[in-house]
Amino acid sequence: LSQATGAPGSSLTISGSGLTGVTAVTFGTVPAASFQVVSDSAITAVVPEGQGTVTVFVTNAAGTAAAGQFTYVAACASSPQFSDVPATAPEFAAVQLLACRGVVNGYPGGAFQPQAPVSRAQFVKMLDLALGLKPAGDATQFTDVAASAWYAPYVAVAVSNGIVRGVTAVLFAPDAGLTREQMAVLLARGLHLTATGTAALSFSDAAAIAPWAAPDVAAAVAAGYLHGLPDGTFQPLAPTTRADAAYALAAVVQGAGD
Repeated sequence: LSQATGAPGSSLTISGSGLTGVTAVTFGTVPAASFQVVSDSAITAVVPEGQGTVTVFVTNAAGTAAAGQFTYVAACASSPQFSDVPATAPEFAAVQLLACRGVVNGYPGGAFQPQAPVSRAQFVKMLDLALGLKPAGDATQFTDVAASAWYAPYVAVAVSNGIVRGVTAVLFAPDAGLTREQMAVLLARGLHLTATGTAALSFSDAAAIAPWAAPDVAAAVAAGYLHGLPDGTFQPLAPTTRADAAYALAAVVQGAGD
C-alpha cells in the first residue's frame, strides 16, 4: 500500500504483480468505494467508510491476497493542520490523528514545532487526553503546581490514576524536560503495562537505560507504543520531542497493544 493510514474518500495505490485481472478490492469486508486497474503492477483505490485497522484484500481469478494493513483516521486528518508538518513529514499521520482528537494543539501562527522538547506538564496533559481521563481538581500536594495553573487539573487526575508521582514528595517540576525513558515510565503506568524485564531490549545502548526505567521501556516497546531510533539506539536520556510524543500517543489512541 502506498499509505498505511487515511480517511474515507482518500485514494491510495496498491502495488504488486498480476493485477490486471483484479475483480475486487476490499478494506476488511467492505468493498472499496471504487478502484481502477492502472497496470499489471498498480491499482488505485478509494477508501470506503470504516474505522480501526483493517486488512486490504485484492481478488482475481486465482484467489484473494492481502495487500497490507490500513488504519482509518478522522476525516479532518486528510489535510495538513500545521504549517511545519506537511503531508510528507514522517510524523504527519500521528500528529494529524492527535490534532483531530484534540490531544495536541499548535502554537500561535499555526506551527506544531515537532522537534521542540516536551515538558512534564505538557506530556501529562497529552497523555491524559489520549487515555480519555477527565481533568479534575488540583494537585495541591505539589508545592510547585498552583491550583490556577493550566496543567493543575491534568496533574491531579494523573496522580489519582497512579501515573505521576513527582520528582519528590512535594515537587512535580512541571517545566522540566521529559527524557525518553521517563516517557516510557509514564506510558507504562497510564496503560497498566506489565513490566517484562529487560531481556527483550536489543538496543545498542540498552545498558544506558536506568534500572528503574528499563522494565517499563521493555513493556512499552513490546506492546508497540515505543520504538528505537534508526541507528539501533533508544537514547534514554535524550529529550522527548513533540514528534516523539506524537508517535507514542497516536499508538495509545489507536490501541497499539490490541
